[in-house]
Amino acid sequence: MVYNVSQCIGIPSERIPETNRPVDPIELADKIVENMPNPPEISHEYTGAFYDPIEDLINIPYINSFDDKESYYSVLFHELVHSTGHGMRLARKGITEKIVFGSEQYSQEEIIAELGACYLKNHSGIETEPTKNNAAYIQNWLKVLKNDRKFIVYASSFAQKAVDYVLNVEWETKDLESSNDSNDTLPLSTQTETKKKARKKSDTV
Repeated sequence: MVYNVSQCIGIPSERIPETNRPVDPIELADKIVENMPNPPEISHEYTGAFYDPIEDLINIPYINSFDDKESYYSVLFHELVHSTGHGMRLARKGITEKIVFGSEQYSQEEIIAELGACYLKNHSGIETEPTKNNAAYIQNWLKVLKNDRKFIVYASSFAQKAVDYVLNVEWETKDLESSNDSNDTLPLSTQTETKKKARKKSDTV
């Protein structure tokens, strides 16, 4: 006969298996925002959502203004990715230079921000069901780029760098020690060891 743990008494605590409590995606999203190094100011003063690189400020309506919490973080993540382009962070041209709305440079930055937001939602476990909306948004800006789909690869790289910054991590490459046997040649894929480590938090400017 099998008994549930809740039906038993006197079992030492160290013998009781831990239950895997599901992690709340919204809690994770909050932590992502809170732990971003050298973060921009976040304001709820205006009705629209935007990032102001001059003031280094993100404005976003209060969370109860959105249909659901997931939509709030989707927009906030988009603006956070924009903010990584500031000169004291990753210094992306789409943010540091004066860009005309609707131009190719503007379109590139929007695609980077949208891809980065998708990465951050996935990282926090937020459901990404509205993929059609994301795809339509990206497709809209690709039209300005004359549907140069190769740019997606380019934008993905910038988006990943932005996400790594927001998550406070970076990739480092460390050379492996060469083999003592001069006749042994390591495959190219094993000549370097890639690891992720926490980025030292920079002081807020």
